[in-house]
Amino acid sequence: MAYRIGSARAEITPPLSVPYLGISPRHCPFTGVHDPLWIRAVHLATDDGAVAIIDADLIGLADTLLGPGRRFTAEIKAEIGRATGLAPAEILLAAAHIHSTPDTLDFRPLREAPGALAWLEGLKAKITAAVVAARTQAFQAKLRSGQIDFPGYARNRRHEPCLDESVKLLQFTAVDSGRKILLMSYACHPVIVQVQSLVSGDFVGAAQRGVEHTLNGCDACLFLQGASGDINPRMDDSRDFGDVEGFGAALAERIVALSAALTRSEGNAEPVHLAAALEELALPSRDLPSAEATAKLRAETLDLQTELAVGKVSRPPAVQSERARMTEEKLARIAEGGGVFGAPVQAIRVGNSVLVAIPGEPMCRMGQEISQRCEPLRGITVGCANGYLGYIVSPESWQRGGYEVELGPWSKVGPESYRLILEAVGRLKAKIGS
Repeated sequence: MAYRIGSARAEITPPLSVPYLGISPRHCPFTGVHDPLWIRAVHLATDDGAVAIIDADLIGLADTLLGPGRRFTAEIKAEIGRATGLAPAEILLAAAHIHSTPDTLDFRPLREAPGALAWLEGLKAKITAAVVAARTQAFQAKLRSGQIDFPGYARNRRHEPCLDESVKLLQFTAVDSGRKILLMSYACHPVIVQVQSLVSGDFVGAAQRGVEHTLNGCDACLFLQGASGDINPRMDDSRDFGDVEGFGAALAERIVALSAALTRSEGNAEPVHLAAALEELALPSRDLPSAEATAKLRAETLDLQTELAVGKVSRPPAVQSERARMTEEKLARIAEGGGVFGAPVQAIRVGNSVLVAIPGEPMCRMGQEISQRCEPLRGITVGCANGYLGYIVSPESWQRGGYEVELGPWSKVGPESYRLILEAVGRLKAKIGS
């Protein structure tokens, strides 16, 4: 028995009017395209079932993108389901969290930008079409998986003692040829060229191009973002495309080396095992200011804006501008409201590995705990998948403070969400088998 796997891709480069996520103002128009953006889709099947895995060159997949009363990821999954018969649990929608792409985190309503709503609707159609096309390209394949160290390129930006410098790889190789499809996982923020006006896939796009152009028989190399909430490139946001190409080429070289090692291990094909499960959690909101404190924030914002407009500031303009910006971020988060947030946590077992999809930015420590809970299988965390609920932070890290837990659109759920998600991972692991 063998896997049946196929892949397809589609370009999703936006019109230049669809803005990226700047600092101040938050929405800034692109001025050009350095390298195009893509979605890559895989349709994977056995005699017992099938799944679709989608990797998008996007910063995220917020459910609010299409406006009130609509859920972006649910609509995409419904369209894929109608076209293929797959259930929501069998469809994994992952974004690589690339910051030089449109604001699909919806920190400000993206749909209000010129051309954005049409681009988003087109994105839904392209993802569905890619999954359908992938199914028609299927070939019989064996699975081998492994991991390799990739030291020296990432750092923990919170200076916490956690850093996963491994690259994990699932390699499907045709039983009758050298044809291959790769799923790679690595945990690092793609922010080398963030907050600049050229569309780019950052080091993720460079690495995928490197693998697909170098590795003989490679149909596709999907990138699954790991537990990178507190992990940045060592060169950080240098905004230097030379750094992008250097990082991407080095990562591609490690993937190609691991691929070659797996190919040589002819006798180590993994069992044909495919199962999927999903649990929809209701995660409590982080604490929000009282109505009185919110009114005070609004008043402070008006005062700051007035001072900046007339040039009469009590502090240096740069400091005053940053105060105004952070106050605006707090108000944007308050406007979202409290209550609970729907959080689909998903697990897909493929051979001896488990893909665990989290709808937000899990921190490095969560990735380690997910791996432990998946043992003896290899646990692979997939961040920014099936939605976006901001940073998922442990209570201990929450107490240390920092950007990730400041009040803003990137911080939606409270510290108890960390435990609730890990408990769900344990239940899902039990459902898909060990």
